[in-house]
Amino acid sequence: MLLGINRYVLIHKTSNKTVDLQTLINHFSDVDIILVEGFKDETIPKIMCHRSANQKPLFIDNFTVAIACDKPIETNLPNLNINEPSQIAEFIKSYFELTR
Repeated sequence: MLLGINRYVLIHKTSNKTVDLQTLINHFSDVDIILVEGFKDETIPKIMCHRSANQKPLFIDNFTVAIACDKPIETNLPNLNINEPSQIAEFIKSYFELTR
C-alpha cells in the first residue's frame, strides 16, 4: 500500500487470473475519470504512447484519440509530446470536457 496525505493506493494479488477492466472500475465511485494502462484491446478512448527508440510498431485502433510520442508521427490523430505530461493532461481535460 502507498499512502499520501489525501489518498492511498492498494495493490491486490489475484489468484493467477487476469482481472477484467469492469471489475476494476467497479472499485471506484465519485470520480470524473479513470486512467488505465495495459488495456489496448478494450473499446475505450486511448492515448497510445510510443517511443521511437523502442522500435516497436505503433498500435492504433478505432478508439485511439491521440498519440503521445517523442517524434512526430504522420497521422490524423493529435500528436502529444510524451515528455510533456502537462500537455497530455490538458488534452485529457479538454477531450473529456473536465473543468476542475
